[in-house]
Amino acid sequence: MKYLLDTQTLPEEPGRNVTSRMSQYRFLDLPIQIAHTLRVVELPPHHADPFDRLLIAQCQLESLPLITKDEEIRRYEVETIW
Repeated sequence: MKYLLDTQTLPEEPGRNVTSRMSQYRFLDLPIQIAHTLRVVELPPHHADPFDRLLIAQCQLESLPLITKDEEIRRYEVETIW
């Protein structure tokens, strides 16, 4: 969304940028599962963004760190990097 609003620039168009970075850093995609969506409703209401809440839920259930600079996300029980 930030790309569409011109508040974030990328070195190339998003589709190419994301796939090249995922390959470069050997990241794998993580499909959204029902358990992830059910965890979202159990989260405290610290953050209103539904996409961020889904990422938090995924990271909690999959024991993964979340790469973010969003200070509100740090209020959840999830490891953050950045």
